[in-house]
Amino acid sequence: MILQNATDPVVVINTNYGAVFVELFQGQAPITVANFLSYVNQGFYRQSPPRHLLP
Repeated sequence: MILQNATDPVVVINTNYGAVFVELFQGQAPITVANFLSYVNQGFYRQSPPRHLLP
């Protein structure tokens, strides 16, 4: 889910432990943000297991 506010988009990552809100800094990394949002909009991360787990 993507939330739009006045400045930068916010992506909501739903986990078993609750929601994580990630603000994307479009002004500082416009190409990276656009690329990430294109993957999100395509459903690329839906039902995807975590890639990196930190203890």
